[in-house]
Amino acid sequence: HDQRAFERFPPVPPEATDRLLGETVLHMLPAAAAGDFAEFGESLYRFGHLAGSCFAAEQGGPFANERTAQIVEQLRRVGIAGAGQTSWGPTVFALVESQTAAENLRQSVQTWTDAADYECLIARPSNQGAVVRISGDD
Repeated sequence: HDQRAFERFPPVPPEATDRLLGETVLHMLPAAAAGDFAEFGESLYRFGHLAGSCFAAEQGGPFANERTAQIVEQLRRVGIAGAGQTSWGPTVFALVESQTAAENLRQSVQTWTDAADYECLIARPSNQGAVVRISGDD
């Protein structure tokens, strides 16, 4: 997928933008502030599913392909609320609360997928935010 895909799409409907904003402001951010891991994960899933649905004409649904959708749904079936697809995929993410949970999940996921086709990584989130520097400001 590339810039041309975005050029082919009509603008995202204002209703979808409003729903994405509402999901973020009313659910995701409050859950993060409260440390409510389960609600944050559910909200992240809803946000990603809705955002992906805006591009269903290009990718055939809210996910890049059927296999990505199957993996996300399998993660949800085993209790991972915060599962979804990054950008255009096919990368899938799953939020878990600990290193041990991540290692256990990685072992499970490897039994669902063909190891030759998938790589399962464990990564920690960055809690530092970003720094934007404009050239010439140094």
